Amino acid sequence: MALSRRRTKWILFTALVVVYGGAQWIGRRDVALTDDAYQYLGAAQVYKAWYIDAFRSVVGGRNGALRQDAIDRHFQVNNVHPPMAKALMAAGIAIFHDRLQCLDEIEAARVGVLCLSTLLAALMFLMCWPVYGPAVAAAAPLFLLVMPRFFFDSHIESLDVACAATYFMAVFCFWQSRRHDGWAAAAALAAGLAMSTKVNGVLVVVPLTLAWWFDIFRTRAGWRDALRRLAHPPPALLLMIAMGPIVAILLWPWLWGDTIRRLSAYVAFYVHHHPSLFYYVGTIYYVPFAPWHAPLVMAAITTPVPILVLAALGVAIVVRRQTRQSNVEPDVRALDALVILNALVTIGAVALPNVPKYGGVKLFLPFFPFLAILAAVGFDAAANAAAAVAFGIGARWRAAASAAALAALVGSMGWTLAHIHPYELSYYNAMIGGLRGADRLGFETQYYDLWYLELARWLNRTYPDGVHVFFQPNNTEYLRHAAWYYEAGRLNRNVVIVRQESDADIVVLTHERRWPQYGELRERFRTHRARHELVVEGVPLLTVYDAKSSDD
Repeated sequence: MALSRRRTKWILFTALVVVYGGAQWIGRRDVALTDDAYQYLGAAQVYKAWYIDAFRSVVGGRNGALRQDAIDRHFQVNNVHPPMAKALMAAGIAIFHDRLQCLDEIEAARVGVLCLSTLLAALMFLMCWPVYGPAVAAAAPLFLLVMPRFFFDSHIESLDVACAATYFMAVFCFWQSRRHDGWAAAAALAAGLAMSTKVNGVLVVVPLTLAWWFDIFRTRAGWRDALRRLAHPPPALLLMIAMGPIVAILLWPWLWGDTIRRLSAYVAFYVHHHPSLFYYVGTIYYVPFAPWHAPLVMAAITTPVPILVLAALGVAIVVRRQTRQSNVEPDVRALDALVILNALVTIGAVALPNVPKYGGVKLFLPFFPFLAILAAVGFDAAANAAAAVAFGIGARWRAAASAAALAALVGSMGWTLAHIHPYELSYYNAMIGGLRGADRLGFETQYYDLWYLELARWLNRTYPDGVHVFFQPNNTEYLRHAAWYYEAGRLNRNVVIVRQESDADIVVLTHERRWPQYGELRERFRTHRARHELVVEGVPLLTVYDAKSSDD
């Protein structure tokens, strides 16, 4: 029986990785460039050159690349963010573009993020299987897969999905260390990787510490025993706190020289983070930041409704197990606490006052794997209850019915994802009336200054001999990102992005109401002839106009 269960586990694990990774790979082609591309793709190229030089220096017995001036010359690029994700992008470019020549630079850079997203799904399965069982282990990563916003971010050159993956890796290693002491060192390394990916990684020790305290005081032991246990924290937690920052510094060459001053500057950057425009419930927020509830509302209206309902059920089950049921296995209680505390901290930290709130949900992507696990817990309970009513107590029938229900549920949400792809950043759920409802109620219909491939293809097809283009309201981002489309062969080099609207033949108005001048621009272009419009769910995302008024 044990061997059969083990074989089943690895068959399901393999199938899950293939399905999740395969879906990610299929969805990679049409994803837009974001306004992060200029910074992160550029940094990846520069970092790649340093890593290659450093390898050759070490192998050749030279130290030229390891000199501080050489390090500074390369890593001063985008030095306000740690290098982990950008190093993965560099590796993707070096392997899949430079060496194998099978992908263009944009797709090659995205392979690393795509692989981290798939690794995250695999770790979710492995953490849930021994405690929650097969249904939760399979459902949790599949629910994550069909979350449109997370799916989109799994395909772009950014830090956020990489941050979610390395954060979860640290939680996974900490959880494993409860039973196997050897995982404590892995937890410290994983914490360092999380911290070297994005600043969110520093938060990982907070819910783990809370979970440890919760475990102590939940047992209702005497105060002497509680004090004794508090004096002996888990080795994994100690190593994560003590060694995690050291690992992060070792992985970030920029911090090897003048460490204290540069580390202080890094911290100061986030303490005094620059504001970004955010259109929320009909108001443009810049300074002050959006209200505390913005992350909670955005998560609620951009997550598929079935996952929200099941997550609410999962939370109720977890709370009940923690407060009322005495016959719950200790591992189940412990994992319940770990999951819900990480969910609360990852989204709660962004909800705090004076913390930036912008860009949809990307600032708290580490929240969504834990939301998916809670939804899977809710699904398992609901499926078991329904199967028990329909098929009696037969375990075989319950398992078959659960699998069928999961396939139907994930399939329906997958169909929605496929329908809106590659415009997932315009996804809103039925609770708010979809994209039309979000537009009517004053939410962002898009953000990130997206350079859609649909537009690039239309420009190539419509103006094979060339055209001068200007973007409103934010031409700068499109101007500097066009170079990547030229290099990848996605945009005809005769399609020129000009610096002044007066030099343009056509103007692309992107419908992003976060820009204060958007209303004035839209009114002005009412007198211009529209050449093209990209419409999703009845809502225009961009309109291409003749540069000269039709009245001229």
